[in-house]
Order: sequence, then C-alpha cells, then structure tokens
Amino acid sequence: MAYDWVCKRRLDYSHNSVWDLRWNWAEIKPEIQKALVSGHYSFSALREIRTDSEVIDLWSAQDALVLKALAIVLGEHLDQIISDKCHHVQGRGGTKEAIRNTLNVLAPGDYVMKSDVKSYYASIDHEVLDALKLEKHPDKTFIGRAKKGFDFLGYHFEPGSLTPSCQTIKKHAERICRLYEQGADDNRIRQYVRRWVSWLFAGWSSNGMQYPGGRRPFHLNLDPGPRL
Repeated sequence: MAYDWVCKRRLDYSHNSVWDLRWNWAEIKPEIQKALVSGHYSFSALREIRTDSEVIDLWSAQDALVLKALAIVLGEHLDQIISDKCHHVQGRGGTKEAIRNTLNVLAPGDYVMKSDVKSYYASIDHEVLDALKLEKHPDKTFIGRAKKGFDFLGYHFEPGSLTPSCQTIKKHAERICRLYEQGADDNRIRQYVRRWVSWLFAGWSSNGMQYPGGRRPFHLNLDPGPRL
C-alpha cells in the first residue's frame, strides 16, 4: 500500500528518486523491512528545494514510503485516541470537512490563532530529540480577529465568506507558466486548469456557500490562446 502510494505521488516530481526505488524494489524492500524490525532504519538528509516563491522540504522516495507505512500501521492502533478534529486522518472528512468546521465556528468577534512550525523536520536534532529548536513559521502564523480574515488550506476565510487565497491564485498562475516552459501542449494545460477549478469550487459547494449573485465570483478562460 505504501509502495503504491509513493509511486503514484512521485510520478511527476521533477526532483525525483522514485525511479531508482521502483527499479531496485526487489532488493530494497527486504533491506527496509530488516532495518525497521531491528530498529536501525536511518532517514536520509531532508532535501531543500528553492523556487522563486517558496522553499520545499522533500524526503527521498524511500523515506517517504517508510513514513507512509509507519502512518498506516500506527493509525490502526491510534485511531480511537486521535481527535476527531484531525481531518487528515482517513475517514474523517479531509480538507472539505476541515473547511466546513472552520466556517461553522467563525464569528466576527472571535479571535483566531493559526500557526505552523517552521522547517519542522529540518530543525530536529537527531542526537537529542527532545531539543527540537522550533520556531513559528512567519508565513503560516496568524493571531487576530476573525473579521480581518486569514488564509487556510488554500482559501481565504472571513465569517460567512470563503474565497481563494492570493497565494493560491499566484501558485496556480506560476504552475501554468512552468507547464508552458516545459513544452506542455494546450490539452494538458486545460486539464490542469479544469482540475484546479474543480478543487476550488468543491470548497464552496461542500460548505453550502453561494457564489455572489448566484454566479461564480470570477471567470477562468480555459483557452490558453496562441503561443508566443
């Protein structure tokens, strides 16, 4: 299950180690199993990939597979004690349920505290695991009144309002530019845009949100137009 998952997730990665894993899986699999059972499995260094707009921490394909396998095994034992608000756990609604619950509890006078840990895995001291050296991620931390609005899961939240965040739209445009640069044909770009639009409007429809005036709040032209 974990092997199929990592092969599917890493299929289109540009910084990819999954092909070596797939090619040598017959030899690698028993080595991983032996290391895990003996308690001597060691994770490789976390890769840091920089783009114009963000820094991405990326596990190797093998480490991602091991983490997924551990999550599957531990999930079976911890399912009854994990909070039902952990919507990333399978069977608990996922992103749509997280968005729905967030909207349901927002009121104009409420305060919101949203935070994340900056470079969580990269900041772990592997010699002394209890000295984590953590700091709040400046771009993922918000403390203030709900009426001011905040970004979460790709959307911008305000009491009674849900719109795509500016960062979401920016990344969407950047992805289209990269597809053009990589020589993607018009059909592939249209498919990407349609998937993105389906994801975007799924957030509204799953939460009973009405488009302003009964119409979508903006129009996306799926015709890329002439190439320059």
